[in-house]
Amino acid sequence: MNRTVRWLFVAGSILATGVGAIAIRVQTWPCGHWDDNSGCVTNVRLDTQDLGFEPKTLNASYRSFDLSAGGDIVLVGLDGYRRDPSGDERNYYGVLALFDTRNGELIRVLREIKGFDGGISHVSPIRELALSPDGQLAASYAIDPNENGLIVQRTSDGAIVNRVLEGEVPPNEIHSCTGALDFSTDNQFLECGSSLFGLSDGTATSIVGSDGRYRYPRLSDFSVLFSGTAPDGTNVGRGEVRRANGDSIPLQSSLYLYDSAYRTFMFAPNSEWFLDAQVAYEDARGVRFFVPPPFRRLSAIQVWNVDTDLQRTLFTNKRFSRLAWSRDSQHFAVLNEDFTVQVFQAPDSPAE
Repeated sequence: MNRTVRWLFVAGSILATGVGAIAIRVQTWPCGHWDDNSGCVTNVRLDTQDLGFEPKTLNASYRSFDLSAGGDIVLVGLDGYRRDPSGDERNYYGVLALFDTRNGELIRVLREIKGFDGGISHVSPIRELALSPDGQLAASYAIDPNENGLIVQRTSDGAIVNRVLEGEVPPNEIHSCTGALDFSTDNQFLECGSSLFGLSDGTATSIVGSDGRYRYPRLSDFSVLFSGTAPDGTNVGRGEVRRANGDSIPLQSSLYLYDSAYRTFMFAPNSEWFLDAQVAYEDARGVRFFVPPPFRRLSAIQVWNVDTDLQRTLFTNKRFSRLAWSRDSQHFAVLNEDFTVQVFQAPDSPAE
């Protein structure tokens, strides 16, 4: 081997070693590849093995992710296929479960729902959920051939303490709380869609008046594609934050992943912070296709205050499935497609 070839070999080996080391570093960054100053407090993979799902069929259910005050517990709706003990029959199920964000361990299963067969299969049985501010109650809207409704359970033992809504069984239509489900701070009321339910007396009051305006303060935020609304009515959308009083502030964001990236906004319960989140669901194309997977930015999140002051920018090479704020607005969490959960401190959260 002549000297030139030997030097090329050595240089190639050093380069390969360097790239490999960087890739390993990327995979072991605190909180799963997020920036060092992200405020991350935990990064764990949820232990879903005991739930009995076939691994490649497991999904995070529709709008089914919430974070406790303090950020130490998540409530998650999961769905997928299970086999009976004999292995002969395969059925679609939804499960409502509590997990510990410090170690990923399953704390308790609260609700199990057998999904639909036939024409409306793959409709998530667990539609929406919410944890109470004190973490003692869990509300969930779920549907299956034998159940259709919104219930409240104790998180300590799963006991049902209130059946808030009950629909037709089997349901002719798929109902839910249209992305708005949450408890009041004293656990006395539950907001579902445009209605406010008294949990002690069963009363139901419409939040929206005949003029289309909200008659009462909202308990929950509302997040859809390219738009988000805070409990106090502040809205963020394409290029601006619009206050409830009509004032608007330009939102100048440079966050960009792909033209096809899904983008959503999510407000904290205190209406002071919001997340601007993007995730790329399509495979990389063009020049990005040649970028090694550990280095591809598949998800990005910016944390803003309502005055449009940017607080943080976070990137990862994972795709996120769901986002959630804690009810005390001190933490937010990301549930990724690989079922890792990452919990971050809000910008003004006390240091831990």
